[in-house]
Amino acid sequence: MRGRHEKYPHSESLDPRGDGAEVSDASGPRDAVSDHRRIEERSIALHAAVAEKLRRDPRLMEIARENLERQSRRFTCEGQQPPRWLLEWQAILDRRSLEEILDFMTSRMKRRASFASPALSRGS
Repeated sequence: MRGRHEKYPHSESLDPRGDGAEVSDASGPRDAVSDHRRIEERSIALHAAVAEKLRRDPRLMEIARENLERQSRRFTCEGQQPPRWLLEWQAILDRRSLEEILDFMTSRMKRRASFASPALSRGS
């Protein structure tokens, strides 16, 4: 078995029994806190890599906007309301500057605070 989900091949190692119990492997015991920390570190590294690409080529933001618009149309065509995350990202890209987005992506403290809500309430 490759994992609980193909996109997340290591997900089964997070809680293979599904009971929240501590898991041991070759590197020693792990708990939910250390797993969360590892996932957060990977997410931070990914955000930093994306932020660097955006710094080098800000035109990539247009691709993100197009992707969000395409996803939104797909939900609308299927008679569904686009999910909240999609609407929040559209608002962020529409109302925040590139520098604000890059700062958020690379700041641990700002990632822990709510970023989308102020973007949604900010004036158009």
